[in-house]
Amino acid sequence: MEIKFTCPHCQAAMKAPSDKAGCQGKCSKCGMQVVVPTETELVSPEEQATSRFVNKSQNITISLAPTPAMTGPISPPLKKGFAITSLVCSLVGVLACMGIILGPLAIIFGGLALRNANRQPQVYGGKGLATAGLIVGIVVTLTGFVWLIFI
Repeated sequence: MEIKFTCPHCQAAMKAPSDKAGCQGKCSKCGMQVVVPTETELVSPEEQATSRFVNKSQNITISLAPTPAMTGPISPPLKKGFAITSLVCSLVGVLACMGIILGPLAIIFGGLALRNANRQPQVYGGKGLATAGLIVGIVVTLTGFVWLIFI
């Protein structure tokens, strides 16, 4: 009796005598080492199409179905430098009571970051960081001016 199986590397149809079950051999198509499956490891062609390895005796299946993360090109990380700078300037302005100096910088960097994120969202990120930096920068700047006027 023959054992029919597919090569896990190139999916070529293969067959071997049943006495060679569990032995290694080379695939005639790709030349890679393959292990002839035993009777308990044999699966139907439908199961072979969706999985690389199925071991019925231990109930193990490793799926080869592509996930959304596996499909498509890998994109580079988004640029968030201006957004982070805006938030840091605004928070340091609050903590160090230097809102009159760092607040306007936070507003400028936050505006630049929002403009970039709106114009090129595939390149620039950090819209939430930029918005937070812009709002806190405005509040810190206004607070600094009020403090200068009244004190």
